[in-house]
Amino acid sequence: MIHHQALRPIEVLLVEDSSSDANLTIKGFLNAQIPNNLHWVEDGESAINRIKLCLTNSKSGDYLTN
Repeated sequence: MIHHQALRPIEVLLVEDSSSDANLTIKGFLNAQIPNNLHWVEDGESAINRIKLCLTNSKSGDYLTN
């Protein structure tokens, strides 16, 4: 059996323009008890900006760490 607490949190970039759909996804991660760093943006332009920022700040292959 895998213990989720021992796992490194996964990095998640959620691109969703509907707040109710985003909340459903966030609740799904919480209910599944999957360690994560979830970042929600509402559109593609914001997603690209977020990815660029993370790549700029990345260290040793951790691309989406901020």
